[in-house]
Amino acid sequence: MSNSINKLNKGVVLAELGGYTDGGFCAVHGKDSALVMLGTYIVSSSKIDYPDNFVFRPGRNNFFSYLKDNILEARKSGASVGVSVVSIDKRHNLDFLSAAQEAGADYVSYCAHSTMKIFLETNTSSALLQRMNWADLEKLTKKILKRITIPVIFKIGAFDNPDIADAIERAIFLCNALAFFTIFTLTLLYLSISSAGTVIIFLKSLSLTV
Repeated sequence: MSNSINKLNKGVVLAELGGYTDGGFCAVHGKDSALVMLGTYIVSSSKIDYPDNFVFRPGRNNFFSYLKDNILEARKSGASVGVSVVSIDKRHNLDFLSAAQEAGADYVSYCAHSTMKIFLETNTSSALLQRMNWADLEKLTKKILKRITIPVIFKIGAFDNPDIADAIERAIFLCNALAFFTIFTLTLLYLSISSAGTVIIFLKSLSLTV
């Protein structure tokens, strides 16, 4: 895990932007970056107001080939490659992250930053960081860390809700990951979307003790 973080130290991250950051975009615009992020993708069985090519129906067969091809394409940037996803169904998040890992991603990310209505109404994504939803956040975190062996990122908007700081502290405690907590200054491309910045938590995948 420390090697994974060292590779990103003082590097530029081409952050995910739904509708844009697929493999081809990252290959061109991510050159000389430390990390390029594909996504954020949404897994949903219903229609969502989001770029169509970044929405997948549940089921590994619906996205594995896409992930494999786009991760391979993104590697032309010379950077490490991460994949970001969010879904209202925890099982779909796990299936997608697992597929991304199997398809060759160096990092996977759960987007705990979206304020889209569908996620706020179902207490998922950014709503998971509200104190009343911490039990669900812990359950999801445990399941991810039991299934994923590459570094995991939780993407969090620094001021999405007033419980953010305490949620981060709780996540670090839960994952025994204090040594792997870091904050990146991301590219202007990302900061134009999240002017408050983003907190990224690297979770220790192999030594979860809960």
